Amino acid sequence: FLDPSHEQLLAEKLRQAIPGVHVSLSSGVLPQFREYERFSTTAVDAYLTPVVGSYIQALGDKAVANGLPLPSIMQSSGGVLPLAEARESAAPLLLSGPAAGVVGAIFAGGRGGIEDLIAFDMGGTSTDVSLVRDGAAQTTAGAEVGGCPVALPMIDIHTIGAGGGSIAWTDAGGALRVGPQSAGAIPGPACYGHGAAAATVTDANLCLGYLGGSLGGAAGMALGRGAAEAAIDRLAGPLGMPREEAAMGIRRVANAEMVKALRVISVRRGHDLRRFVLLAFGGAGPMHAADLAEELGMARVMVPDSCGVLSAMGMVVGDQRRDWVRTVLATCGWDGKLLEEAWAELELIAGEVMPEPVLARYADLRYAGQSHELTVSAGRPVRREELVRAFNGEHQKVYGYHAEGEDVELVNIRLVASVPREKPTVTPAVTGGRGPERRRAFFAGAWREIEVWQRIDMGARRLAGPVVVEEEEATTVVPPGWQARLDEAGNLWLERNRDNLSVWTGTKDKQDG
Repeated sequence: FLDPSHEQLLAEKLRQAIPGVHVSLSSGVLPQFREYERFSTTAVDAYLTPVVGSYIQALGDKAVANGLPLPSIMQSSGGVLPLAEARESAAPLLLSGPAAGVVGAIFAGGRGGIEDLIAFDMGGTSTDVSLVRDGAAQTTAGAEVGGCPVALPMIDIHTIGAGGGSIAWTDAGGALRVGPQSAGAIPGPACYGHGAAAATVTDANLCLGYLGGSLGGAAGMALGRGAAEAAIDRLAGPLGMPREEAAMGIRRVANAEMVKALRVISVRRGHDLRRFVLLAFGGAGPMHAADLAEELGMARVMVPDSCGVLSAMGMVVGDQRRDWVRTVLATCGWDGKLLEEAWAELELIAGEVMPEPVLARYADLRYAGQSHELTVSAGRPVRREELVRAFNGEHQKVYGYHAEGEDVELVNIRLVASVPREKPTVTPAVTGGRGPERRRAFFAGAWREIEVWQRIDMGARRLAGPVVVEEEEATTVVPPGWQARLDEAGNLWLERNRDNLSVWTGTKDKQDG
């Protein structure tokens, strides 16, 4: 990480000996100390880049052939890269899909006037959750992906194997379990009609009346209720319970797994969830969001416009971004002058590759003798005492204590360069025309006749649960004790009835009475 000349010479010799071969250099992928993490990250990059690069190139060629501009590619950090740069290194793209969802959630939250939110993305095979505070995603300097440490900047996302296609089963002790096995897209849930026999979360929601006869609107894919009921019955028989109780059991077990995931990124890190809004998206997220919010003591759920394609929206609104890191390893005697000189080198590089970037400085610090660092923001000009104070505060927040007076070591400096992109104007689709349909659904232990509204027809109405709100991309379940309404930006809000709240500490709501 200090002298890359030998690596670069070896790469040159390899390219001469094997023309066309892709070579990943650790000094290019991750020029910082810790040999194992650097090696693992570089190996992941070398494994993926030939495949990903070929795909990205084909994508760009097709875009040009159809008269479209070259696309930008989302990174795990939540920023986008030009196609040509993304094609050269795949490791920074590992979590691009989930990261785009969080970027989309931040954009949607801004349109709804919300800066503190939990992004809850439930799809067919998995659920991704992430915490957003003050309009910014929480980030990490690395994570384990597929069993391999990848020490690159990425949005802090917690993923579990719970989705609409998660398979329900009983363990050796006869207890009901859900996932992480998934039915996938094909054959998918039993109700898809592709021959699957196992019961899934989607089958359970169909049997409970939360889903209608199709996905994707009237012209979408028809759902087979009979196949779903047969799959649930095969599970309910050995459990000795009625079909609707087995279906509700599947839903509750899946919800319990998602509640645990939401607590991992919030309560376990010292955040009071009652002060956050649960922002639900993905094809299945809005169907479970109110139940999860109630379990966690949250009072509001926001289902943004275009909730089923919010990750795609995130890719559209993401800013251009590049990250640089350099290892300094200053154990004592470091000062602002040393840091200014080190950052000046990185900022010079940033200015050469990006037009008028917005620059943000960060530093990795630790107490003498510690093995791992914490990353804190650095001011401009940078001062040692301010960095140490910020590090002590971060250490207190993360670990519950700090060591005033202990020597603080500087390990890495980081530079984030970004170029904001113009954000699109989103016009909500609202007609307020047709009234609701009706169907039977299972709520609070009984079958009820409920209203089913199309989202575009809600208008200014405030709907009291139990009610179901449908759209082409998703279905939102509003249970008893909750209300649903649309705001001016087209966001669907689910709010707990005030007499159903045990504790509520939302400052704005207190002021509004």
